Amino acid sequence: MTMAGYRDLMKRRTDESEKLSARSTEAYNEGNRANGISDTYGLFTVIFSMVMLLGAIATKIIRLRLRFILIIVCPLICAAALFLVIFSMPIAHKGSFT
Repeated sequence: MTMAGYRDLMKRRTDESEKLSARSTEAYNEGNRANGISDTYGLFTVIFSMVMLLGAIATKIIRLRLRFILIIVCPLICAAALFLVIFSMPIAHKGSFT
């Protein structure tokens, strides 16, 4: 089983297998990166929803001090989340998908 023809065939198959394995590893890493970005955008959606909920609740609160605190805290949380989204998250542009 150590004929030259078998060795050449085995070498070609092994080389092809290594190339495909490298491609699959690259695709797996790219998928993990995309999953992380998706999770982060989901987290920002929850944060913005929380800000909207707290803002709506602030209009119904009778105690003025608590209402004032919520009215001040909501825009601060929203501004911080917007700052993080704008300056730390990748944004898809038309034609950027490969």
